[in-house]
Amino acid sequence: MNIKLHIVILFLPLFLFACGGGSDTQNTPSTNNDTDKTPEPLFDESPENSDTDDLDVIPLDDTVDVLPSQTPETPDSNNQDYSDDVVDGGLQNGDLENDNPVITNPADNDTTQSDEYTNHVAKITDTLTTDTGELRYQLSAPVESGKISLSFLKQASEKDAFITLFGSSTTVSTALIDLRIKSGSFEIRNLDTLVIQQTFVSGEWVNVKISWDTTQATESVAPLFTLTINGNEVGEFSSGSSDLSLVKSGVEYVGMRLGDNLSVLESAYYIDNLAIFSGKEFSGTEYSGTEKQEVLFSDNFENHKAGTSLKIAPYENNNTNEAIVYGLPIDLVNISEILDLDGDGIIGSEDPFPNNLYNYESITVCSRTEDVGTKDHECEEKSFMDYGLGSITDYKITDPSVLLFDRSARKAELATYPQETVDSICTIEKPVDYDRKIEALPEKYYGGEYIHGDDYVYDDAEKERLLDFKEAFTVATADWFVNENEQAVTFMVQNLLLWAETGSLTEIDLAHGRSTFDMKRWSIAVLFAWEAIGNLDLIADADKLVIESYLNTIISRMDYHDYIEQGSSEPTGLDMYNHGWFKDAINMMWGIKTNNDLLFQLGIKRYLRILDGHLRTDGSVIAETQRGSVALHYHTVSVGHAVQLAEIAYQQGYDLYSVSVNGLDIHKAVEYTISAIEDHSLVTQYSQYQLTCTEEQCNNWQVQDFNERSGWNDAAFLEIYIRRFPDSELAKRLRDYFTLPEFNSVYHDTLGSITSCDFRQY
Repeated sequence: MNIKLHIVILFLPLFLFACGGGSDTQNTPSTNNDTDKTPEPLFDESPENSDTDDLDVIPLDDTVDVLPSQTPETPDSNNQDYSDDVVDGGLQNGDLENDNPVITNPADNDTTQSDEYTNHVAKITDTLTTDTGELRYQLSAPVESGKISLSFLKQASEKDAFITLFGSSTTVSTALIDLRIKSGSFEIRNLDTLVIQQTFVSGEWVNVKISWDTTQATESVAPLFTLTINGNEVGEFSSGSSDLSLVKSGVEYVGMRLGDNLSVLESAYYIDNLAIFSGKEFSGTEYSGTEKQEVLFSDNFENHKAGTSLKIAPYENNNTNEAIVYGLPIDLVNISEILDLDGDGIIGSEDPFPNNLYNYESITVCSRTEDVGTKDHECEEKSFMDYGLGSITDYKITDPSVLLFDRSARKAELATYPQETVDSICTIEKPVDYDRKIEALPEKYYGGEYIHGDDYVYDDAEKERLLDFKEAFTVATADWFVNENEQAVTFMVQNLLLWAETGSLTEIDLAHGRSTFDMKRWSIAVLFAWEAIGNLDLIADADKLVIESYLNTIISRMDYHDYIEQGSSEPTGLDMYNHGWFKDAINMMWGIKTNNDLLFQLGIKRYLRILDGHLRTDGSVIAETQRGSVALHYHTVSVGHAVQLAEIAYQQGYDLYSVSVNGLDIHKAVEYTISAIEDHSLVTQYSQYQLTCTEEQCNNWQVQDFNERSGWNDAAFLEIYIRRFPDSELAKRLRDYFTLPEFNSVYHDTLGSITSCDFRQY
């Protein structure tokens, strides 16, 4: 795996700050009473209305395609013979890469991307025993000499993928070349003595070129072809076709396929930047290479909507099967263009970013220069290993089925409680009409507040619709989880498909604080919903593909930052505090859902940055407590995100709760939160130094509107803490509050679900 290329995509926000030296920070773990799991030790030792600083922002002009639902069509296997494509062994547990592979070596011939932040590709799967998955293109006439170039990414699997050039027949044994793509190696059918030295890594992009010439071919003289892999020419060879009469006139069909007719796969085969040329381009001495090549066909799939079936023109409808357009995360080519701010083609020369952008183990810690009264901050780049927690690569996903809590175990636990108790902790008074469809938002969404320029259009009604969607999904998720109400599932699937088909939120204004925060609230609610229902048999497989691709298109953009858009190397409050903490909780869970360790590790790094740079010695969050009358609200919500990060890691076997940096741990922050809720003067000592607040909030810093806003629902995360440490003194101080009738059901929308339903124990 090419770590340096991975890191640009997924760890970008951690390296965009001014950097300094290392750290000799020592850590002393706390002793805590854990009850549900015993995670692997980390040591060898025995907001709802979040605002942001006023920013001059540049509006984005990006385009993200949308996702219509598709109904699988019955494949036509006429004129196909894949019986000899069987591979011994079948699919093995643990062989699959994640379903949203990281782009580590993007194609070098893609210059027409229509979207800066997602890469559309062809995704081929094999879920049928009657046919292989295939993308096939038919040329208008046989081409005597020419070239095909493409990029592929194959997930790890015991089953093979193929690139095949056919003549007049599509029986694979008669093909001019049938390149077999195995698990890291290549073979060519009917050329058993040929050993191809080039290898590849599953889950990484590979560039392939195949040139052919049939001008001298007859029924007894084989056509010639040349194979090039990642720029390295394998050599020039004679075709191994079993019937030369079928290939002597040239190439008529090009096919990319996966699997065989006898079994199904859980992996995928991705194709990008497909191009077909006519004319000679051989490097061998037999060919002059002077004839001009003509582009006959090219497709980088950016002009197709993600989720669209490719069983359409210009691909051969009868034989293309189980091939769709799919949106992968942001790719290296485009992120490089963004980072090359001075336009010299080199990242890190005069651009305001550290030269060690690719340092996989680095962690950038930013903190205020003063505890109160200043917006100034300093950033220092440290090594992850300085914290004494091993290497960041040690933190891998161990249970992709658990995001924040074990749903199966919790379901069984709720079944032991009286129904009245379950209803009281799992119901919020937000009734949902399951027969209705929520009008989809447009692709662009800017939120309802904080105008930063004349080019933006704001619509409060759009914001209300987004929040309506989010709240309805929270209720419906609990209804399915507790009551198994299939109407709730149907409601969520229909509305997700509706929003996917219109591309809602896919062109969200990433440089605008209001809209990005609203997107996070929407995303976490939908993520929990999809965790609860995404594997149900009552949802059609085609609909699952569309929804998961749609969610990936949105959530994979979570790691883009407003300060990149502004051309700044320093973070704003959007990343340093509640926005950034919230973002990485979602990244962590989406990483688990898609089995992506790199996304998961973002949360591990974020947690250390919180302890190392954002807390005072009393456990208060430096920036959030300086926000006038809403300081306690923002502080409480931010600590909630930190606890959520710790619990997500705990469920994967990593005890962040016990981590201490410079004498500060999460328990200190929780203790301050509880004490500040009980005694607001602990906050007002800081809230008089306003950093970010409206005029009214700044003027009323002495009166915290914590209870008037959302009160104890802001502190819903404490349900998680009480469950994790039921016998702690802090839990004892809290338990009485959560038994009061008005707090039977505790919910905060930045946590994504009804927290009392998920965690409260009796």
